[in-house]
Amino acid sequence: MKNVSDLNSKSAGRAGKNTLEEQSRQALLSSAAGRSSKAVKRTMSQYFKSLSDVDAARHHVEKARRTADDSLNRAKAAPKPHEITNPAFVALFEAHQHDREVLFAAMRALDRAQEVLQSEAEKTAFFARDDDQPR
Repeated sequence: MKNVSDLNSKSAGRAGKNTLEEQSRQALLSSAAGRSSKAVKRTMSQYFKSLSDVDAARHHVEKARRTADDSLNRAKAAPKPHEITNPAFVALFEAHQHDREVLFAAMRALDRAQEVLQSEAEKTAFFARDDDQPR
């Protein structure tokens, strides 16, 4: 399979990174070698989609974290006193609370994406174990 060797050579450039994602990718690639079944192709497709979803969710968390940090800094920089009687501070602090909720939602989405990726990684481990069985 030309695609598997291409993917294998791409991931070989990241040697030394022993993350769950990299281990799962290697298990998937090694289990798919020599197979051409639709199930393996579908599993590979689902795995790489899940990996892409995790990357997108991480990017969203980073963006939301920067936004929440910026809104907190704006609230801290508001004219004193920093209490409920200061409408400028209240507005800035409420904006920060909204940004913080967006961050928490992004973090929950990242957790869900990582759970899906873990599930796909376990499926690839199933294929790898299946290859070890005598036929």
